Amino acid sequence: TLAPCASAASVVAAPMDGWWDMPRDDFAGLLAFVEDDVTDVPSRVLWVGDTELVPGGDGWDLDDRLSYTASTSAVPGVADLWPATSRGASTRLGQALDLALDHETTRLGRLLAPMGVQYVAVPQRLAPSDETPRAAPRDRAADELIGVLAEQLDLQQLRVDRGLVLYRNTAFASLRSVAPEPAALGVTTVAGMGTVDLSGSEPVLTASDGADEAQGVVPGGETVVQGSSASDNWRLSVAGREAEHRSAYGWADAFEVDGGGQGVLVYRTPVGVRLLAAVQAVLWLLALGVALRMRFGAGDPPPAR
Repeated sequence: TLAPCASAASVVAAPMDGWWDMPRDDFAGLLAFVEDDVTDVPSRVLWVGDTELVPGGDGWDLDDRLSYTASTSAVPGVADLWPATSRGASTRLGQALDLALDHETTRLGRLLAPMGVQYVAVPQRLAPSDETPRAAPRDRAADELIGVLAEQLDLQQLRVDRGLVLYRNTAFASLRSVAPEPAALGVTTVAGMGTVDLSGSEPVLTASDGADEAQGVVPGGETVVQGSSASDNWRLSVAGREAEHRSAYGWADAFEVDGGGQGVLVYRTPVGVRLLAAVQAVLWLLALGVALRMRFGAGDPPPAR
């Protein structure tokens, strides 16, 4: 008799405050100022830590205990559930973290700068007020990571909550910026970026209408760099003139701007991709029609005369 009563006690107590023992706040509310920063100056937040705690779905494995993911908002959202390509920034973020964990750099901020990382976040809990106990081996892995981040000369720790360790990258460059050193665009290794200072990069094209378009004034005679995987589908027009496209750092987009003016950066989806999407939509409609017909049948036959 006592056993069922004891097991039901937690269920009865949990809803007393209306929260069912759930955390009363979240990281999105805690990091509202980070959201403002990465919106004003287009940049990324790098989340790294225990695989079970990193938000945004399955991230990239750093080792068997830690993983990472990056987003252009304070906290990864629905759009970040789709895995990014490994040809650009994704694997380089992991390489930069590995160099830091191996104590081969004290300038992690510079290594992350070409990828537009303004903040590095290490979650310690599922939410700011979460009290779920963590396994000791995982805690030790996170503690080692936090210790390494504390050694970096270009990461500034911000005190926000005991459930989150947050650093601001003082050497970051905007996702779309004017290269301060044209010679730096030829550096293709992650380790090599430790000797390059991009903190003086001027942000450009900061007004965005989504992930595939950005606008803003662009100075003439400069090279505009976009910290995303290089693709010929990106087009930059400045004052009605299309800028020459090339690559930077061996993986990113770069555009040679002759005359300055109002610029528009647009991603042009290939026609083949649009056709495949249209075919997929038609196939889904056909499948839905077949499923409805199988579920409800073709209707009763007309009565015989």
